[in-house]
Amino acid sequence: MTTGVFKERWLRAPIQALRQGMQLVRLSDIRAALHARDLGWVVMGMVLLAAVITAFNPASLLLTHLHAHRWAELARDSLLLLVIVWLAFNTLMHLTARTAAQKKQAGHVPVNDHALAAYFAGPAPAVTILIPCQGGDESMLARALMSAALQTYPQRRVVLLIDDSLGGDAQSQAVRALTRRIQQSLQAPADKFNKALTEFRARQAAGPMDAIMEQRLLTEFNLDAAEYYRSYAQRHPGDDHVDSHFVEKVLERQCNEHLTRAQVWQARLAGTRAAPGAELIAMEYRRLAALFSVEITSFERTRYANLSHAPGRAMNLNGYIGLTGKSFHERLEGGQRYLEEGDSFSTYFNVPDADFFMVLDADSYIAPDSLLKLVHFMQQPGREKTAITQIPGHPAPNTGLMLQRVAGALMDLRSSVLLGYARHDAASWVDESGLIRKSALQAIACTQLERGLSVTRYFSGSRACGGAATSMRLLRHAWRVTSHPERLAWTSAPADMNALAARYRRWHDGGLVTLPGLLGYWWRQGWRQPLAGLLRIHQQISTQGTNLALLVFFSLSLPGAFYNAWLGAAVLGYALLLARDLKHAGYPWSDSLRAYALKLLLLPVNLGGALVSLHRVWTRTASVRHAAYAGDRVDTCLPYYLAAYGFLIYWFVMAAIDLTGGLWVHGLVVALNAALLLYAVAGYIGFRDSIEDLHAVLRHRLRQGGLRERIPSSGIGLEADFAHDRAALEAVERFDAPAQDSPAIDPYVHHATNLQQDAARSRRVLVPQSKPSRH
Repeated sequence: MTTGVFKERWLRAPIQALRQGMQLVRLSDIRAALHARDLGWVVMGMVLLAAVITAFNPASLLLTHLHAHRWAELARDSLLLLVIVWLAFNTLMHLTARTAAQKKQAGHVPVNDHALAAYFAGPAPAVTILIPCQGGDESMLARALMSAALQTYPQRRVVLLIDDSLGGDAQSQAVRALTRRIQQSLQAPADKFNKALTEFRARQAAGPMDAIMEQRLLTEFNLDAAEYYRSYAQRHPGDDHVDSHFVEKVLERQCNEHLTRAQVWQARLAGTRAAPGAELIAMEYRRLAALFSVEITSFERTRYANLSHAPGRAMNLNGYIGLTGKSFHERLEGGQRYLEEGDSFSTYFNVPDADFFMVLDADSYIAPDSLLKLVHFMQQPGREKTAITQIPGHPAPNTGLMLQRVAGALMDLRSSVLLGYARHDAASWVDESGLIRKSALQAIACTQLERGLSVTRYFSGSRACGGAATSMRLLRHAWRVTSHPERLAWTSAPADMNALAARYRRWHDGGLVTLPGLLGYWWRQGWRQPLAGLLRIHQQISTQGTNLALLVFFSLSLPGAFYNAWLGAAVLGYALLLARDLKHAGYPWSDSLRAYALKLLLLPVNLGGALVSLHRVWTRTASVRHAAYAGDRVDTCLPYYLAAYGFLIYWFVMAAIDLTGGLWVHGLVVALNAALLLYAVAGYIGFRDSIEDLHAVLRHRLRQGGLRERIPSSGIGLEADFAHDRAALEAVERFDAPAQDSPAIDPYVHHATNLQQDAARSRRVLVPQSKPSRH
């Protein structure tokens, strides 16, 4: 590259970035913001002005240190100046993404029912819903499986992907029986509505259609469908806020919709509405037949010696996606199983092909029309090169635990920022729920050797950095990643600090691994869209960089020249703006301070992820931290607890030194953050509980022979289950010789009881009306 081209590129990029940034503060946008009382653009201007003033004032100090050869002071003040510049950049990028998210949500037009109903008029793209699972609570798995199975989409399959057997045979059989029980519970309504569709087609072929009789039948069938959903809601296990929200958003919503549909068909029958045509009646029959017609199965790749045994969520997805569209038979040799491809006549089982894959986290659940909306979204003109449309999980509302509520507030802020990235075409796959186009995966597929076997990989192997690495591969092949603006997925925030730390450790462990590749891509092509490139970099390193910057900021005393009124106003304005966003999302004002205190408590976790990332870059490794979706109590985070107490003590000492030394502003800032961290330790962990946990972990690990011994987390081990292939199931049972399933009470099997009496005894009342949610 010549010097002229080098200068032209680096001069052109800031100009284009400035132009794109100015589009956010056009006069029309300012008027609209004032009309909506949104002062985000004002805070952006204050942050930019404060950053310029704060950087200009210490410049004379740096020159003085340089001329006086005070190298220690020069290094300290330069580092502090770099920290403030980084924090200003991070704030500006976050506000840019926030503004973009609000514009995307405001400009989103929900698809009408007529467009969605067209998918029941003819052939629809085949979708396989994949639920990667490494263990977990049975009620959690039941929510994910039921929400996937009850999607209002005509051609779908649900596959539970099992990574490892984390429990005993009894637990494996329990979860294996869960998938069969859910399948069996849907069999009766599926048979009923499929039979109704067959009889309608026979009547249609026999002669003229009796429209009045068909409308009467459709009224009764919709009432029957509503009663099925009512029965599931009454028998759904669990009674916490997550189960209640699942029942409201999935089961009650479907029940109310079919009650409404029954009223509409009744009105058509009475003549108060326009008479339906033959095509509308046929479409309603096909829709009813597709409600419960779904195949639910499971697959465990580690059962087979010739499949990948590498741990991780991504490798679990890779193992199954590589089998789609093929037929296999099983071979036993030397006490091991081998899965070999064969013809379709003498096969162990078939893996149907799919046009799309829906990835659903095992601890999440989705709205009944999510799949239909995502497929319609992906098939719109102009989105042919959209590889992934992700739907980040939002917290289930109305929790009674403060930690869950505050963790949910952080999740809401994170989801909003991810949506803002998507508007500027800077979104990255974050390894959450979403719809994936198979042709895009085939474009980035690569083959690697593992234990001498050829393994096809679509997603990168590490959950932490796998999303960013997969996004980079898609970007190089001109594929895009975006986010859907509607709330379609929900999850439960951990109710325990240990589980929350484990989740953030998975999110931020390895985030810097793909940064060199991202910078290289931006150097080659990304400078043409500098704002998108900056947002990509911000998404990749914002958490680690901000936590490192805060640690340096609190650890070094700042001279008075670094402080000014604009800096304080910018920080206050930014904090009030985020508090206002949380208030609009349904959280009290006080939760903004609690959320910041929780981020301070999670600072050691994020820093640990940054250190692991640097270690991986240095050693060129990509190890996977294996953690299960277990309940609330998982492996106690001993190093992070010790680091949190260390930061707490150090900051109070630092504040005392600054206050006694006359550095009042910095001392008060550090003291305030230390007080918030003290509140977080006392409120979210508890002094007595943390000391007991530390003592128990130290005693256990020393007894086991070292501090590197990990306490195994409680989980449910799962086994493969091909319930829809009778010969395959019998072969597996002959080989395994498992015990009979325990005669547990099945909460999902539809019993022939008096539904009116069940409804009277139920604590839930289902009526066709919309219930306002907190969000």
